[in-house]
Amino acid sequence: MRFCSHSMFLVVAFLLAGCRSEANNVLDSVKDVEVYVELVKKYVDDNTYIDLDVDALVKGIVNQDPRFSVNEEDMAKMKAAMYRFYKHVSVKDGHYVCGIKEGSEINVSQSVFKTLLENLNEMNRMIKGAKDRGEEIDVQIPDEEYLNTLLL
Repeated sequence: MRFCSHSMFLVVAFLLAGCRSEANNVLDSVKDVEVYVELVKKYVDDNTYIDLDVDALVKGIVNQDPRFSVNEEDMAKMKAAMYRFYKHVSVKDGHYVCGIKEGSEINVSQSVFKTLLENLNEMNRMIKGAKDRGEEIDVQIPDEEYLNTLLL
């Protein structure tokens, strides 16, 4: 199992959607969502405060439900929030560790931060479960290369 850029967003969807089959569909959906790179970079560079309904965003991607529309601005904000968050994530003893304690440290709402942190904790549970089953795990360090993929 290898965690890659889309897998990290995928786990957010897994938490909110509640099942693996929907989560796999999110991977395809996220790949298809086109976001103006300069908009994501603007949110990152300007350190714009980010507060959005991640649950509605994920439902819009997974279900393509018109009640939960996904617009480019919200997707760019989500990618910028993930970029800021994962800049503070490292790997220790084969698990992901977040070096910040609250959303204000990266200028995102506490609800966005909480969702990203829950995502990280879920990834760690998945890693532990795989290791407990004797599976080999390649935990990807969120390095500069990974962070740059979040801007696309």
